[in-house]
Amino acid sequence: MNQNTYLHNKKEKTYHRLCPLLLTIFTLVCVLLILPENSIFGSEGDWFSQHVAVAEQFRTIFQETGQILPDASPLGAGSNIYDFSYYGLLRPDVLISFLLPEVPMTAIISIYAVLELIAGANLCWYWLNKHLTRPLFGLVGGILYACAACFYHAHHQIMFVNYMPFLILALLGIDRMLANKKHGLLVFSLVMIYLHSYYFAPAVLAVLLLYLIHCLYFAPEKKQSAHLNHWLRFFFSIGISIGMAAILLLPTGLDLLSTKKDAGTPTALQEIFSIDFSLKSLLYHPYGCGLTILCLYTLLLSIKRKSTRFLSCALLLCLTLNACSWLLSGMLYVRHKVLIPLIPLLILLCAASLEQLFLGEERHNWICGLLCLVPILCSRYSPALLLDAALTAGIFALLHWGCKTNAFRNKRLPMHLLLCLFPAAVSIFIGSQDEFISDTDTRQNVFSKEELEALNFDKRYRFDILTEPYANANALPTGGMGKTTMYSSVTDSGYADFYYNTMRNPIRVRNRVALMTDANPAFSYLMGIRYIQAKSSRLPWSYEPIAEKDGIVIAENQNVLPIAYVSSSSMEQSEYEKLEFPYSIEAMTRYTITDSESPSSVTGISAEEFMKTSRIASVSENLPEISQLITLLEKRGIGCEWNPAENTLKLSVKKKTTIDVPIEEPLDNQMLICSLAVTSPSGREVTIELNGIRNKLSGKNAPYPNRNHTFTWMIASQDKISSLNLVLSSGTYTLSDFQFWTMELSQWGNQNVQESAFSPEPGTALFCGSSVLKEDGWFVTSFPYRDGYQVQVDGKTIVPSQVNTGFVGFWLKAGDHEIVITYRPPGKSIALTISLLSLLLFLASGLAEHWKQRRDCS
Repeated sequence: MNQNTYLHNKKEKTYHRLCPLLLTIFTLVCVLLILPENSIFGSEGDWFSQHVAVAEQFRTIFQETGQILPDASPLGAGSNIYDFSYYGLLRPDVLISFLLPEVPMTAIISIYAVLELIAGANLCWYWLNKHLTRPLFGLVGGILYACAACFYHAHHQIMFVNYMPFLILALLGIDRMLANKKHGLLVFSLVMIYLHSYYFAPAVLAVLLLYLIHCLYFAPEKKQSAHLNHWLRFFFSIGISIGMAAILLLPTGLDLLSTKKDAGTPTALQEIFSIDFSLKSLLYHPYGCGLTILCLYTLLLSIKRKSTRFLSCALLLCLTLNACSWLLSGMLYVRHKVLIPLIPLLILLCAASLEQLFLGEERHNWICGLLCLVPILCSRYSPALLLDAALTAGIFALLHWGCKTNAFRNKRLPMHLLLCLFPAAVSIFIGSQDEFISDTDTRQNVFSKEELEALNFDKRYRFDILTEPYANANALPTGGMGKTTMYSSVTDSGYADFYYNTMRNPIRVRNRVALMTDANPAFSYLMGIRYIQAKSSRLPWSYEPIAEKDGIVIAENQNVLPIAYVSSSSMEQSEYEKLEFPYSIEAMTRYTITDSESPSSVTGISAEEFMKTSRIASVSENLPEISQLITLLEKRGIGCEWNPAENTLKLSVKKKTTIDVPIEEPLDNQMLICSLAVTSPSGREVTIELNGIRNKLSGKNAPYPNRNHTFTWMIASQDKISSLNLVLSSGTYTLSDFQFWTMELSQWGNQNVQESAFSPEPGTALFCGSSVLKEDGWFVTSFPYRDGYQVQVDGKTIVPSQVNTGFVGFWLKAGDHEIVITYRPPGKSIALTISLLSLLLFLASGLAEHWKQRRDCS
């Protein structure tokens, strides 16, 4: 061995030892640079309100029941647990948290995310080195991976990227399968991908298929004879991995099919079949791959080489044709986040091209360079693109000059690390734009566990949190207590319809997916919301404080229905449908609405009879005249155009404005119900608050528009209502169809309710106990009706009915009864069987491979 070869080998070994350490340090430094002081590696918004809160819910259920995979969730008045599977139902960090009850969930999820970033960068380097001869280019690839702007979601929407280390493991698994005919690593990686983020599984499988074709037919260093066995082993691995993860995938799939998915505005065919010349799917954008001009240039350069032409052309088509994003997104919409799994293949082509250029086996191409400038015409990142292109071209020129003049001598190879400067700057800049959570944030736990337990809550009722409704939509107030709110990508459509369309709860955010309650007396009464957490200054009607801390109170309302009770007064659904709002809501608070004719022993009231006894009055005399309101608005500089013929008021509000509107005769022990129609000609969002109750109409460009064109407020207070506090958002919009009612609250609710001795039981039963009925009646619950409920009365299974337009109920005769209500997610039992059989098959196939290999070696 000559001296040069010896020195080269020594340098390569040094790179092999140092690269993992350098990548680890680099990744940690990037994290620290974007993280403000005294903050957690997690963002304000969905990370906190969904990912952390839902994972904490899983841990709370485990602590109460010992169930790793429960059937139901107490959120959303009682939900299928698979409504929340997208947020890590069987994810490793969530399962680990079960063993660490004292460690905050924010710490567990954020630490796991950082470890995944480090692992992904190192695995990328390790995988690239199997395709390269110079490990430093593997280091460049690992840095480019860590700098991809999509990893903004490691602290934002974590399921967009948390599967990435296992995707690279799956690519290593294909290498191992082709080299050693072993599929264990591939199967394990796929299962982990499904458990982390099943939504991205189709895109991941597409990436693996492209890579397999590339290895079998094109890659010179790995080219294999395309035996049928390779394909059989590949598809067997996919099939067995899906089978092993069936306990998650099958019930989740059935859950998705059982309800409507709000995909926003339907995607136009013109958008689906268009070409994205801006390449936001590839460049800079955190909701795409988030790579830079270097990867685009090397992707185009790779088309020249026969060995990488198929792979580079396939990737370019995926990045530019919107139809690819649409298909991989399940034909829901065109969103480029689904292309994030392409990153390892893009970096593979980039690292390989850089190595080819370094070795002189590839030359720069000015046509490819000019094509990189095409996105300037369409991209909103044009300044960044120009700067990136100039810096990249300058570094390549510097490297070329150093090669010609031997200026760098032995440092020319490390100089390639300069190409990572701009990607690192982009990653740090985008990451620093996020709003991180303070490590002292207590919005989801204002009161300690001990303080809550000391209040001895009656668990036959619910506990809703009105403070910080967005952050607390999924936060369980305390163990064993359910709540009506939830925020998930999957929501039971029947319950959501009841929540917003029947009960007219205000829609306070841009979508209808987030179910966030407010001070709606009728809803609180029907859903058994006995306890609330609220600001002491905004205590709803009929709630009395029982605990206080830093201006936040826990209050109790003893005049609400329990979660389960017996009612002997009913109204048939056909009669109920004759009533208009708000009389329909009053009817539901006074009678049980049944979907079938009540037995003869129960007299169902007709809509006509009900209207004669209604306590609701349509009013306007005590409320301000429109002319008075216009005068108040104009005094605050708001432009008003009143059209009395069409009953419309057009407002031009320059900035957010607050106005106090007096009421001549204050309302005492009455609920004021206000309703009006809202349109926004410009398509901008509109927000109107009335006495602290917010309604929002989302803008036309919202990803999931709420289409909330009718704003409704139900205002009731402990004190007399003498004025209305009105808050208007800026913009130009039109209000119309003004309607006002008052409802007497002195005789509130259903007067024919029989109390039941039911209490929630931890475990599989939602309710298990006895009930003594003095007379025949309807057993009514506020569990949203859906497939999966089983009801046993005195040991006999009965089929539940729908009551109150969408809840579980059934008819009972007078007497003593033992009743058990359970819920089992559809498909869970068969999914568990499939998973166990698939696991056994996987173990058997692994043993068979091992025995075959030993036999071949002997």
